[in-house]
Amino acid sequence: MAKACAQCGKLLSFFRRVGSSYCPECQAEIDRKQQEAAKAEAELLARQEREAAEKRYAAALRGEASTKDLKRLESEGYLIAGNRLIRCPVCDHDRFHQQRTLMNTRAATFFNLDWADRGADTRICQRCTHVMLFARE
Repeated sequence: MAKACAQCGKLLSFFRRVGSSYCPECQAEIDRKQQEAAKAEAELLARQEREAAEKRYAAALRGEASTKDLKRLESEGYLIAGNRLIRCPVCDHDRFHQQRTLMNTRAATFFNLDWADRGADTRICQRCTHVMLFARE
């Protein structure tokens, strides 16, 4: 009993009949089409995410972004203060590294209690390394 390719009708060998319903040429064409479809879908998803990120950023600049969007922007390295997107006052860059800093006082240092001093959030511009301090609430 001979078996033919499901797409082009070419007769398949015994070993080919066990593994697939398609001849090697048709199977390669099917695989290529599936890869192209997967690549197109990935590009579409990437473009949609880029557009959504641009909308979040524009809304944050206008001061109209939702709390969820502001948290997402902050996790991406943007600085949000007072529900607004903050830019570096020196170079106008918009991305910062975050770091925790101790605010030492003379009295605590004199008694060797620096560890007990209050801390601050430090934001460092990724472009010019300008440092900004923010008090903890």
